[in-house]
Amino acid sequence: KVPTAMLMFVAGVIVAAFRLGASGEALPPAGIPAMQVVEISPADWLVGLVQGAVPQIPTTLLNSVIAVCKLSDDLYSDRETGVTVRSVSTSVGAMNVIFCWFGGLPMCHGAGGLAGQHRFGARTNLSILVLGGIKLLLGLV
Repeated sequence: KVPTAMLMFVAGVIVAAFRLGASGEALPPAGIPAMQVVEISPADWLVGLVQGAVPQIPTTLLNSVIAVCKLSDDLYSDRETGVTVRSVSTSVGAMNVIFCWFGGLPMCHGAGGLAGQHRFGARTNLSILVLGGIKLLLGLV
């Protein structure tokens, strides 16, 4: 088996390195970026709720919650995963409520991510921890 996802990731890093070299720009300094709490006015909350959150509810519920739970049951039917509609929806909600204060974009788990990790060979959460660690290190460089 060829680890296609890893090859695509490495190819992307190589392309990015060549494009950066061709642009003549230097890499930003390594380190943790300065973070600050974003002030969100009541009007901003209303706009975000009406224009962003409400229209997103069907997609989030279907792809990020129900599909993740069903796919988890299908892929790992031989063991108890602890993945429930309540746990996944709580996780998605907590991520979005917490990280919006730091300028974070809306996020979800998504069945595509679970399917991709499984196809890549992941059978435990160690793979996502390794991937997250690599992305964190690349983000700090």
